[in-house]
Amino acid sequence: MRLSLRFVIPLLLALAALGYAVVPLVDKLTLRWFVRDLDIRATLVANTVQGLIGSAIRLSVRWDQAF
Repeated sequence: MRLSLRFVIPLLLALAALGYAVVPLVDKLTLRWFVRDLDIRATLVANTVQGLIGSAIRLSVRWDQAF
C-alpha cells in the first residue's frame, strides 16, 4: 500500500500541474477556433444573402421593365 501511494501521489501532483499549465493554451486555442468559426459562418450567411438579394433585384428590374 505504501509503495503504491509513493507512486500515485506524485503522479496525481504531476498530472494536476500539467493540467494547470495547459489551461491558458487550451483557452487561447478555443478562442481562436470560436472566432474563426464565427467568421466562416458570417461569410457564408453574407454570401447567401448577397446572392438572394441580387437575384431579387434582377427579377424586380425585369418585372418593372415588363410593364
